[in-house]
Amino acid sequence: MSISGRVAKNSTIYAGANLLQRFFAFLLLPLYTRYLTPESYGIIAVVTALSMTLGMVLNLSFSGAITRFHFEYKDSEKLKEFRGTLLIFVSLVSLFVGGLLLLFGSYVFAPLLGDVPFWPYMAIGVAGAIFFPIYDLFLSAVQVEEQSKRFAWVTISNFVIRAGIAITLVVGAGMQAEGPLIATAVTTVLYAILSLFLIRPTISITFKVSYLKEALSYSLPLLPHTLVTQVKHITDKLFLNSMINTASAGIYNIGFQIGSLTAIVAMAANRAFIPPFMSAMKSGNREELDELEELGSLLIYFYVMISLVMSFFAKEIVTILTTKEYTAGFVVIPFIAFSFASRGIYFLFVNTLFYHKKATKFVVIGSATGMVMNVVFNWFFIRWWGLVGAAIATMLSQVITTVVVAIIAHPMSKIKWHYFRYSALFILAILLAVFINKDQVLPTFHLFILKVVILVSAGAGASLILWNNPAHALNQIKKVRKFF
Repeated sequence: MSISGRVAKNSTIYAGANLLQRFFAFLLLPLYTRYLTPESYGIIAVVTALSMTLGMVLNLSFSGAITRFHFEYKDSEKLKEFRGTLLIFVSLVSLFVGGLLLLFGSYVFAPLLGDVPFWPYMAIGVAGAIFFPIYDLFLSAVQVEEQSKRFAWVTISNFVIRAGIAITLVVGAGMQAEGPLIATAVTTVLYAILSLFLIRPTISITFKVSYLKEALSYSLPLLPHTLVTQVKHITDKLFLNSMINTASAGIYNIGFQIGSLTAIVAMAANRAFIPPFMSAMKSGNREELDELEELGSLLIYFYVMISLVMSFFAKEIVTILTTKEYTAGFVVIPFIAFSFASRGIYFLFVNTLFYHKKATKFVVIGSATGMVMNVVFNWFFIRWWGLVGAAIATMLSQVITTVVVAIIAHPMSKIKWHYFRYSALFILAILLAVFINKDQVLPTFHLFILKVVILVSAGAGASLILWNNPAHALNQIKKVRKFF
């Protein structure tokens, strides 16, 4: 099967699994927004952001090593030994660091939590983060082996169980923020155990220092990147929590969740894109590299168009899914959606740095630049524009990260990316999204029709910008449909 076929097939499964989860998450929004106060939703947003950051740090960026060294040790006993070594080490580190944080976390997290108590909220988040690396390493192994169906059923069942526990605790037991947090922690523990069972045939229970050194030499330069990336992604919520109030973080998080639909598609596509990309980079096959460029442009087209759809109908979506207390969150959706569109473009460029073993140390330059700008932007923009300021800060900092990484990766890239076309499309699309969200005087039905007409025209215009042909995107979609 061609690269386009493999990516189309696997990304469809990944995206389908994620979209199914997001669909049910959307269905849960009316329930949560009726049973949980904005303050409780804000606590969930802050604690979840911090616990996810902790989980990624405890992972030591070994998920990247699992992916990269798969192609070094593929089809050999060394691969099992390599995975076993990493799994044992990361488990010991997580238990040790997590245990210390449960003892002293009230001091460590105090500057970040604001008025949110460490006990019980953040303590629950820490407990779940301890077991996250095991689950994440398993998913990385499944992804690089292109077992998209297994990835799908594991992640979907994880979501269903987590949602079931959360609903039981919130609706049945009357819990507030602690309900969803407990559900996440319990599910993470259960799926860490399941991951150990499922990954057992592909690992050797052994510990070899040589493999650990090799993995650390690749992963440790990525750890600062992981940390600053996560910090960049949570700064908006933490600043809103401290500069305005916890309820504002909760309202903002509603818009953030809806706007992150673009992220689901981008992450799914990247999961499917990485294996053939690594293989093509290793072989240097010009035909495959050119096919990847064409596919990358098509992915950018989709990211932008999905973001436009989310932007055009932001207010309608929030009004349908939530209560009046949360409606104000719609204003952040366009900027969040395009932030994740920019992140999808970033994935295409940064994969080059992940491929070159000695280039991983450069990844943090883009991440750190974006993080610093995110902090600066949030500090000023939230004071000036509140929720919208946080969203604009998030988008601009991600755009800066993408540009910096593109500049660094360009000399090492074997793919001829069309940077000017991508930039023009992104800028024009975000301007259109902002314009269409201004107050309209047309009746609702007329406004809806107008938005649909503009979207169709924007789709043709985007295709014209990328390929000099307004129908090219449609033709490409028809070509890959046979793989679905």
